[in-house]
Amino acid sequence: MELRARILVVEDEPDIRRFVRMALASADHEVFEAASFARGLVEAGSRRPDLAIIDLKLPDMVGTELFGALRILRPEAIAIMISGHATVDEAVSALKRGI
Repeated sequence: MELRARILVVEDEPDIRRFVRMALASADHEVFEAASFARGLVEAGSRRPDLAIIDLKLPDMVGTELFGALRILRPEAIAIMISGHATVDEAVSALKRGI
């Protein structure tokens, strides 16, 4: 029997968020969504995800800040940063910080 992962998707684009949620839910994972840093922080604290998929550019804060907060709230969680709009410099900067 496979274990279900608790996955938080923090993405401000509704179509992308819905696609990721549907793909993960079809694999029988428990998926929670947030469209902003503030809501993502609430969900991370209350839902205690095993995995967080976080957009680099959120409307109210950069995703790297949520990554840092997740490290404090749930240090054992895995976090993956995604972005369709990041520059090469932003991606390199995030990688250098261990994101």
